[in-house]
Amino acid sequence: VEVWGRDGRTTLNVCEFGYGDPIGELEFINNHKCVADVVAKTEVKTVKLNRNHFELCMGPVVDVLKKHAQTETYRYYTSFDWSQSDFTQRLLRDGEETPSSDDRSSDSGTVPWRRGSCKRRSGVTSRRVEQYTAENFLPTVVPKSMEERGLIVSAMQSKPLFGHLELDDLQTLADVMVKKVYHKGDCIMKQGAEDEHFYVIADGECKFVERDKGMHEFGPGDCFGELELMYQSACLATVTVSSDHLIAYQLDRTTYRSVVMQVSIQKRSLYQELLSNVSILKSMTQTELLNLADALQPEDFKQGEYLIKFREPGEYMFIILTGEVDVIGRGDFGKPLHVCTFGYGHPVGELEFINNHVCVADVVAKTDVKTAKLSRRHFELVMGPVVDVLKRNAEQPVYTYYNKTLALVRSGSFDEKMGQPPHKTEGGEA
Repeated sequence: VEVWGRDGRTTLNVCEFGYGDPIGELEFINNHKCVADVVAKTEVKTVKLNRNHFELCMGPVVDVLKKHAQTETYRYYTSFDWSQSDFTQRLLRDGEETPSSDDRSSDSGTVPWRRGSCKRRSGVTSRRVEQYTAENFLPTVVPKSMEERGLIVSAMQSKPLFGHLELDDLQTLADVMVKKVYHKGDCIMKQGAEDEHFYVIADGECKFVERDKGMHEFGPGDCFGELELMYQSACLATVTVSSDHLIAYQLDRTTYRSVVMQVSIQKRSLYQELLSNVSILKSMTQTELLNLADALQPEDFKQGEYLIKFREPGEYMFIILTGEVDVIGRGDFGKPLHVCTFGYGHPVGELEFINNHVCVADVVAKTDVKTAKLSRRHFELVMGPVVDVLKRNAEQPVYTYYNKTLALVRSGSFDEKMGQPPHKTEGGEA
């Protein structure tokens, strides 16, 4: 494909991309209009990702991605003056002069651009971890005290890179991190050199010096190297020990990727099994269930906390992984009514989720509960019209209370039956 940008009213050929290159990723991340045309130079096959789907999957990782946008590849993109809504103004690139009229082609209306000057960051890792390797990976556990494990886990929780991992997964990574001892003046990382490790400081201090961005002091509980852990690229800063000694825990890229892939495979298999036992999903194929399994997100609740609240919009479906929940409906005149108790493997909120209306019961954690939840928006992005098929599977005995209450909602007699005033919307109408 060819990327065609604008310089005022003049079209310029920015660069060409081929196999494996992403396009539109910065507009995708920053959520604004496209600043260039991307035209197929030959016949092209692509895979595409919807922004809404991405954000439902990744959440705060978007903030991390923005930090990676300041590279040579994105020079044309970052040179735009975003205060100009019509994109007709473009800022000068560092170290370059404004193209003169002699440089412009009268035939094509293009400005010469150094083809090949755009280089993508190399892959996330130099070696691909195969599924078989990850499934059979046995990491070496390094003994640590509870305080040391807590320090490492707390440090990882502060980084979006580890945001998708649950506490048990973070503890697994903490267990395999290797203890390293350094002395004053030792260089842990050097700017421009390659490294593939993530570090958590347990004791001592070090200086973190990044070109053009000054110096920072790091101490116990601080961590660095998450970008080096992800990417096969030069270090962005130099880290030197400033105290008499420094103790740090080190995680290498291969171990990180193997453990994370192993956890993902195990979790995906568990989620697929649980989804296959959900009554309203019985008509779905294994491929569709796998797509939904990838969309599930973990969430924990303490005893007494509400998973779902009566009269609130039903945005999520939950599947119980551990613990039990009570379903509290409403009887005549709104009196609380215990409907049932659900445990491992049971879904809750699935019918409100599908029919897109307010919840007709409370769901309260009877014990501490771990769940996997699915957003309706995400479900529809993945499955689309399958929602209509799922509705046909809702006429089952376990849904007697739900269907009875839903009939009241649809007939308009729900509030009268509950002995409560009609629920007001933002517009003031019932």
